[in-house]
Amino acid sequence: MAPRQLLINIFITFEIPLGKVSLAVIEETGRQSLKESGRLMIKTLLEALQERLSFMLQALHPERFVKNGRHGRLRTFKTSFGKVQVVNHQILDKQSRKSLRLLPLAVDFRSGRRFSPGALRLATRLSVLTSFRQAAREASYEMGLEVPSHATVHRNFREIFAFSEVFTKGRKFRHLMVDTMKVRLQSGRGRDAGWGDVRVVLAAERGEGPWIPVGFFVNRSWEEVRRELERVIDYEEVEVLISDGEPGIEALLREGMRHQRCVWHGWRDLSFVLYQDGFRGLENRDLVDLLSEIPLFRLKTKDRPGIREKVEGILEESRRLWEELLEVFDREVYPRAHSYLKRLGENLFIFLEYFLEKGEWIPNVSNMAENVIGRIKLRVRRIGKRWSERGLIALFRAMARRIFGVESWEAFEERLLGAGIRPKLVALEVKYHWRWPITPL
Repeated sequence: MAPRQLLINIFITFEIPLGKVSLAVIEETGRQSLKESGRLMIKTLLEALQERLSFMLQALHPERFVKNGRHGRLRTFKTSFGKVQVVNHQILDKQSRKSLRLLPLAVDFRSGRRFSPGALRLATRLSVLTSFRQAAREASYEMGLEVPSHATVHRNFREIFAFSEVFTKGRKFRHLMVDTMKVRLQSGRGRDAGWGDVRVVLAAERGEGPWIPVGFFVNRSWEEVRRELERVIDYEEVEVLISDGEPGIEALLREGMRHQRCVWHGWRDLSFVLYQDGFRGLENRDLVDLLSEIPLFRLKTKDRPGIREKVEGILEESRRLWEELLEVFDREVYPRAHSYLKRLGENLFIFLEYFLEKGEWIPNVSNMAENVIGRIKLRVRRIGKRWSERGLIALFRAMARRIFGVESWEAFEERLLGAGIRPKLVALEVKYHWRWPITPL
């Protein structure tokens, strides 16, 4: 059936004092009138949709449906324009001898929920950046008295993001970067569950990025992380894993995948290993400084464009000096440090080898993952002291869209509305006249 056009006439009268009026006052007046006219427009649309449905039912089944003389109850909606009260009209079904309420048949809305999705939109956006209580308070400045409580904002946030996975299908990610952070968790009834490990996984289609978060796993082993990643991305396309080399991370490596250890973590962790071997203070620092003699550890990202022709020489010299370094760190004198450096050297030169093979630079540090973790931690601690697993995952999915740009927030909100029937504005006409004679411009 072809769509029908609905004409709504709204007449607005302003009382304007003589003299110069500031633009700020005009803007605020327009905002207030838009709020009132929007509220009236929503009410009119709800009434008109019920009227149309009643007419169609009586026209198609004249012997079955008749008007019910009783007045329906008022249904209240709290929208972004304010409170809207509309009569829930009824029609009598003579066949079943029951009265049908027209509003839920003509309009798709959730029963038992007074706040519309539009009324919660601003608070939901703010919840990604601050606490639910503060988000509700900030929304009150825009919406006035009819604002959701922090509990309503929290419930809506959880319902939206608990099951809305970040969409990554169709993207061919070739590089992964992973790291772990600590978050204080809570179990049932708000009980303290201690500190938990949260794995953060970033992915990129090119070595230079952009790097986007694709996974957030609470108290999961690396084997479980791998199984979940294989479900959400095309894991066969991944070529390089970049990490700080924490225990068990090898579970992410499929056959043929390379593992680049973070150079910065390799430098820093050597000091801890030497401390375990009994070398402290200046002696510890002098031994760690031996790494600076290897060209690989002096190579900075900003220097990469100027050394393209020298990469092969840098790689050969770095490998040679690394073997000499292993001899300096004798197994008998530095047992833990020797073992650590030997394992580190197996995955330290991958980014140079990858450039010689593919002509593309990849990161040799995991600072991008740590940057993402830092931004997540900042918001996690600002919003709440302890988190459930569901709450953390919901926050990550919101941040992935709102902050890290995995998916456009506007596109996400569009998807939330669904692909159903939508009214379309086809014409808008504005005219004005003064209520006393005045010379026109």
